[in-house]
Amino acid sequence: MHDRRRHARSPCELPVTFRHAGQVHRGVTEDLGLFGVRILTRVEVPIGAAVEVACWLPFPGRVLQVSGEVRWRKDGAMGVELRDMQPEDIWLLGNFLGRPEASPDEE
Repeated sequence: MHDRRRHARSPCELPVTFRHAGQVHRGVTEDLGLFGVRILTRVEVPIGAAVEVACWLPFPGRVLQVSGEVRWRKDGAMGVELRDMQPEDIWLLGNFLGRPEASPDEE
């Protein structure tokens, strides 16, 4: 999995909610990157399913809320590719990850 990623991930434990098929579920991030997140959850979301992810970022103190697609599932975790991110979302996440230079051109 790691060798196919376009962007580095950082270890990170944050509470996260995700919406799938009209239901809201909770989980915890295990790692986070500019365009992806690993979420620890026991909820069985099918690979390829669309999800809406919301996560409170302590710095800069705002909620990141974006669309995503489940790319894989394994051992109580799922990998979500973050999609359709707005420039503000990329900036917000980049600043949290210590990459303030992050821009939409990175996609």
